Amino acid sequence: MHLWRRQVGPYIGTALVLALLTGFSLFASEAVRIGNGSAFQYKMLLLCVALLLHFTIHRKATSRESEGMTGLHKLAGGLSIGCWLGVAFAGRAIGFGFL
Repeated sequence: MHLWRRQVGPYIGTALVLALLTGFSLFASEAVRIGNGSAFQYKMLLLCVALLLHFTIHRKATSRESEGMTGLHKLAGGLSIGCWLGVAFAGRAIGFGFL
């Protein structure tokens, strides 16, 4: 797994920076309207949880010492997918005015 992190790590970091920059730009255009919506608040909560999981549990699960599919791998993967899907759905809810 350590080889995987070396190969994909720069892309993950670049994608994260681009997502945060473009997201901030979109937010800044209508900050008052978007910031008061509950969909935006859910999105920010899920984004913070997803980033926290990535830099803690996910890194531990993909470290060199962690070999084979363990419960930690499954937990990290499931929580990560759930959080990122929640971020995407909350983002769509902002655009359509739901929540």
